Amino acid sequence: MSILLKSEAGHRYISTSLNASNLRAIPAWNAPEIRRGPLSNGGSSAVPSTNGPIDDAGRKIAREEPSFITNGASYVNRQTHWIDAAQGNERLAKRIAKHLVELGVVNVWFKLNDPSNLVNLDPMLHSAMNKFAMIAVTPSLESLDELTRLLIGENQVWQQLLDRGTDYIRLFSVMRSAFENTTYELIILHPTHFLPRQTVLPVYSETDGTPTLYQVAPDGVLRQSPATVESPRLPPFSFNSRYRGGKFDSLNPLLVAMAAQIKFRRYERSGWPPLEEHTRLLMDRTAALVAAIYWKPALRVHSTTRISHATQSGETDELAAGAGDSTRSSRSKDVPLEDEGSDSSDYDEITMDQMMDMMSGPNGEMLSLAAAR
Repeated sequence: MSILLKSEAGHRYISTSLNASNLRAIPAWNAPEIRRGPLSNGGSSAVPSTNGPIDDAGRKIAREEPSFITNGASYVNRQTHWIDAAQGNERLAKRIAKHLVELGVVNVWFKLNDPSNLVNLDPMLHSAMNKFAMIAVTPSLESLDELTRLLIGENQVWQQLLDRGTDYIRLFSVMRSAFENTTYELIILHPTHFLPRQTVLPVYSETDGTPTLYQVAPDGVLRQSPATVESPRLPPFSFNSRYRGGKFDSLNPLLVAMAAQIKFRRYERSGWPPLEEHTRLLMDRTAALVAAIYWKPALRVHSTTRISHATQSGETDELAAGAGDSTRSSRSKDVPLEDEGSDSSDYDEITMDQMMDMMSGPNGEMLSLAAAR
């Protein structure tokens, strides 16, 4: 915020009551730590924390991790959630996390700020995706098919075991190749708003950092500049996990697909123009994958027996013991999932559509539990 100051000589000039934030050193960039000096008027900043210690406590992934989609490196890249709750609503965040655990798509200690639910994004892409829902990211067609086959296989085992009187918890492990080898595609939902007037989006090579420029073509697809309907479209891209602390911190593609499906459903029910053929196919396949995530067996038979499909199918006991992504039952006695003093009954009956609406939205709005009922 600007202020008006007066020099010793009596001259008036404009300054600011804000001091810029200190910058953390990033050794990978050869970037030193930057600490700000005092304000020109000798006063205190309107944001006192800017002159204090550099605090990245709210950041769960490294700043040097490049932007997902573009591979651009910048200190101002935004840490971005795929599945999130209304800001400050910790109770809802815990309930959404618990719901994801019960679906079997995340590990039993999952929270919404888990690295598997986070990426760095260019600030423009962050706003375009999370605030304005102009874009979405979903697994590529090949990855969607592979992930859907994995889930359908788990669902078939679930149905068969329950039919035989054996209770079962689906176990989706990030150690499986379907997770490790996932590629992704960028979907433009509102092309004329996203990159108008032939504005370009640079996408940087992972090998030498060379940028390739992309524009929205007349068919609404992001294509190599100068973009025509014949230009190469932005190819599927991978997640670079080398900046993550461990293999279980890598990006979870099921969360990416669930976040995309929220935007796709809202787009389709809004009556906006149909998108081009490949995009519609991605949207349909994403819907099929998310339907498999939310699938429930036709017959439920209660039993005290619990079988791990990971162990049954010959995978290691380490997976069955919880080394993978949700490789332990969400109802194991040694895993406290209930919030202290909270009653989960007020959201157990929420429908799939209502829960998905609660998880995310174009403008960050959340349906309250009361409104969702």
